[in-house]
Amino acid sequence: MKKPIIKFNGGNPVNICEDCRTIVAYVHYNEENDKYINPDGSEPQTHCDSCNTKKEKKKAIKKAKAIVDSCETTEQLEIANSYLNNFLNVYQDEKAYDKLLNQQKEKYKSLKEQE
Repeated sequence: MKKPIIKFNGGNPVNICEDCRTIVAYVHYNEENDKYINPDGSEPQTHCDSCNTKKEKKKAIKKAKAIVDSCETTEQLEIANSYLNNFLNVYQDEKAYDKLLNQQKEKYKSLKEQE
């Protein structure tokens, strides 16, 4: 696991996001464990919430593409459609959803031609 980035902002230690370099949280030094912690006692994060969401979204798109590519029958493609609908509900990304649907339609056509 990567170490979080800790910088000093006017003498106060802050946890910085690795990607966008924004302040994630102000942290405190814990002398007992010889490391920095959040005020609530949790470990500092390596990324902010928005960057984590972007990473999760990229992983979900890769997974959806892999699911569609792995389908060998039209029935499997219909089942994959429920995953794509769930993707749209979670991430609210019409553009990525449309690309995934087009990929699914092309796969459906190629499977129909094989039958």
